Amino acid sequence: MYLCYLFYLVWFFFLFGCGKPTALLEKPEVGDVYTVELTHFQSFADLKGRKIEKGYGLMRVIKVDDDNVNLITSKDYFTSRRAATREAAKLQLAGAWDYRSDTIDIERSQLLPLYEANKILEVRRRSKK
Repeated sequence: MYLCYLFYLVWFFFLFGCGKPTALLEKPEVGDVYTVELTHFQSFADLKGRKIEKGYGLMRVIKVDDDNVNLITSKDYFTSRRAATREAAKLQLAGAWDYRSDTIDIERSQLLPLYEANKILEVRRRSKK
């Protein structure tokens, strides 16, 4: 059983790389995926229309320029950080993305402060082959 987990971890890090989040945030690239506290960036409601106070999910970088990073957010959210990071890994491996059509612009200079404030939780980048 543990051998399966070890194989999965090695394969995951080989496929997606495991650079330091701060280094990846200093030089964002199109395709980077951030696990974030979505409710910091957008408002979400449950099926009954009630506002979600804290929800976590994914953002994907779609454009980078000298000053800003343009991202799209996932339609789905999770109520716990742990579930979001676990599900983000699964979704990324499966390539199963369901994004909103609207975009968010974030100043590049704000990426590290957002990470330090735990609004950006993880950063993933596919390793170049």
